[in-house]
Amino acid sequence: MNSFPFFRLPDQDSLTVPEGFTLEDWEGKTIYLRPYQREAVEVILQSASRTSSRFGLPSVVPGGFVQFAPGTGKTLTAFSAALLVSQLPGVKKAFYLVNRNGLNWRAVRNFERLENSFIDLGLGIEKLLPAIHKPEIVLIPTTLQKLDVFMRSLRDFDSIKKHCVFIYDDCQSALNSDRKAIIERVFPNSQHYFFTSAAVPEFERSFCGEELYSYTLSQALKDENILPLQIEYELNQNVRTRSGIPEVDALNECRAMISPTRIHVIAKKIFKTISQKTENQRFGSILAVEDELSAMNYYVELLRQIRKTGRDLRIAAVYDSTPKTRKTVVDRRRRDFWELVTEDYNARFGTSFSSIGARFQEYVLDVSRRLTLGEIDLLLVVNPFLTSFTTANLNTLWLDCDISSDSLLQAFSRINRLTTQKKTGNVVCFRDLRGQVKDVFPPEARILVRR
Repeated sequence: MNSFPFFRLPDQDSLTVPEGFTLEDWEGKTIYLRPYQREAVEVILQSASRTSSRFGLPSVVPGGFVQFAPGTGKTLTAFSAALLVSQLPGVKKAFYLVNRNGLNWRAVRNFERLENSFIDLGLGIEKLLPAIHKPEIVLIPTTLQKLDVFMRSLRDFDSIKKHCVFIYDDCQSALNSDRKAIIERVFPNSQHYFFTSAAVPEFERSFCGEELYSYTLSQALKDENILPLQIEYELNQNVRTRSGIPEVDALNECRAMISPTRIHVIAKKIFKTISQKTENQRFGSILAVEDELSAMNYYVELLRQIRKTGRDLRIAAVYDSTPKTRKTVVDRRRRDFWELVTEDYNARFGTSFSSIGARFQEYVLDVSRRLTLGEIDLLLVVNPFLTSFTTANLNTLWLDCDISSDSLLQAFSRINRLTTQKKTGNVVCFRDLRGQVKDVFPPEARILVRR
């Protein structure tokens, strides 16, 4: 996720975004809101203002959700909304909430520079607790997980009856109706706004509310607010088996997709074309694979080719270590593999990370830092970094995994961000994803497909 904590806020008592409103990113660059971002923020301001005038009533007007196409500045808009909502008369607390599991180095680095920020990988609430009770601190950026810890620290009868506004930045995966109900019990005069870059299914609308604003993929493409994509399909190496027995076919095809021969061919293809795709490694790239076993085979094969040629290709690997998302059993071989990955990383960068617990989370954060700074050429991923990680330094995505249409759009948005350096994003598919691409992208999408 992106984040922009520094700001200039002109004096203006209005429900519109001030003309002089800007933010500043971690590199010191001034960021201006685009027209559609201003419109979305103003929708939130007008809604929250109506609610704030009703403080003292038993209930408040419900919030709702804002949906942006991936890559169009959702986080910038969400933080701007939280910041400007905190200036409204009657609003006593404005919480800007993110999912701790989606944090990357760029976000943490930005929020560390903000005076009253409680966004980091930890769960301690020593600083958050007094800030919630201090009336002079209105804007509170923190993680959903820290808010949980805070609420668990309260006695059963404790509640905060001030008018509070909650801005959620892509927290749906960590939120449900029960969790939101607990927040509403602790903060009974609260209003909740959700910013998302994924479609909101019906079951999530029970706690997200109604759509307040949307900026669609079609609009973004028409306005040229995201980069065009060049998609290539490399399917010749895919082995198909047909025995007539569905279970056997599925098992044989699974084995074929992770066979050493197939992975050797794909790794060789990546090794041969990565310089051309990334403009002589001026940009970084991500290789998304199906599971840990695939990552293991790819990593070993890439290392073999690096050692064979003597080429300095800087590679790393990460996986989603949260228990809910892991599908594989952690056996000794897999532990050995991730130990090898972190040891290689430590040797290259002079670090001391491990593959266990919090030290691995710190390793993942450091990987996102080095990928942002252009110090990693190719990152192998098993699930993470396909939906939350953003950096202008990525321009190529290699896909060798089955992926849903919604997740595909999120993955593509890792490389479609507008910059002055990039003209297009490159996608190379080693699985047949043509159906998902057709589902996701409208006919007017600027996509060049090569087979």
